[in-house]
Amino acid sequence: MKAQSSLTTVLACLLTGIATAQTTHVVGPGALANIGAAMAVATAGDVVLVHPGNYPSFNATRGVTIRAVTNGTVVASGTANIPAGETLHLVDLVLNRFFVSSGACSIDRCRFPFPAGSATWGIVLQVTNARVHLQQCEVGNAGEPYLVFLTGLAGLFATNSTVSAVDCTFRSPDAVTWQGVPGGPAIDLVDSTFHGSKIVATGGDGRLPSPLPGPAVRAVNSTVWISDSTLTGGMAVSGPGSPQRACPVVATSGRLARCTLVPATCAPPGVPTTGPLLGVHRVAPLQSGSSFQLDFQSVPNDYVGVFASFALNHYAFPELEQLVALDLATLLPLSVLATNGSGFASGSWALPPGTANLNLWLQAVAPGALPLKVSPVVGGVVR
Repeated sequence: MKAQSSLTTVLACLLTGIATAQTTHVVGPGALANIGAAMAVATAGDVVLVHPGNYPSFNATRGVTIRAVTNGTVVASGTANIPAGETLHLVDLVLNRFFVSSGACSIDRCRFPFPAGSATWGIVLQVTNARVHLQQCEVGNAGEPYLVFLTGLAGLFATNSTVSAVDCTFRSPDAVTWQGVPGGPAIDLVDSTFHGSKIVATGGDGRLPSPLPGPAVRAVNSTVWISDSTLTGGMAVSGPGSPQRACPVVATSGRLARCTLVPATCAPPGVPTTGPLLGVHRVAPLQSGSSFQLDFQSVPNDYVGVFASFALNHYAFPELEQLVALDLATLLPLSVLATNGSGFASGSWALPPGTANLNLWLQAVAPGALPLKVSPVVGGVVR
């Protein structure tokens, strides 16, 4: 069932009430020379608007929004060390490598491509002691075999972190190495949680002289909840026993729902149990003055409660299986949607004009036996 909810007046009042005095810092010709220069003068809540170009690496130390004027035309790399209580927002960027080492970060419609050729480090997005929320991102990419001398490979590598991803692709490149390093996992987790919906993850292929392929997801002392996704193990494309695929998921804690696995079966410690999860799909980024739509997948002929907030936070409740990422200080009950016989429900909400660069985040809860199922968080910076 699809619900159309007209909440323009309510959203306009609330968005106006929480809006702060934002300053916009422009980067490009005739303005600031690079993103680092903007970070030097920005304060929490500011917007850094970047014109097309290739820029040097930057270090983000405040909770600002860094957004490309045109999607996919700003190329850089960088690091993030964000203070508690602030959130960095990266929007429409191409980041050759990015390390988040503390704080909270949302990443919306960004690409993280692997460079071609040889390297000693094969990870394009690394998260340590942080919270990261990804939407419509491409992390890693297929391409020529990647020659790795010292370390392994992964698209995303997270340690002691909380990561969510909606409508994203993850890819580890193929490995050619003389030191026994296999093709890497697309998503590599250590002491972390990963909550994904509508993702595509593909492990790296293994080629001689080290033909071991990598899984789509590897979770060490970590929990994964993944729904409505396609997870493919890498292929051993040369050497004894080839062609043969790796397990798509190597994890012992968590659950999968409505996922396509390649290969479909795997020996332990492979795919975790399957069961109900609440999935979500953001049809398009939020646009000021337009309606936005979210599609949910859950249990057939049931209900989904949708909540909104104007900031991200981090809460764990014993009654809820997954973490709540909405800030409770600005929490808004938005809609109750009914799922059809296939478990599908869709909601549409109108954003008033004049809300560009503000944040609106949504998360849903499905009823049923405790603990209740919670969707990954979606929404983001309003364009």
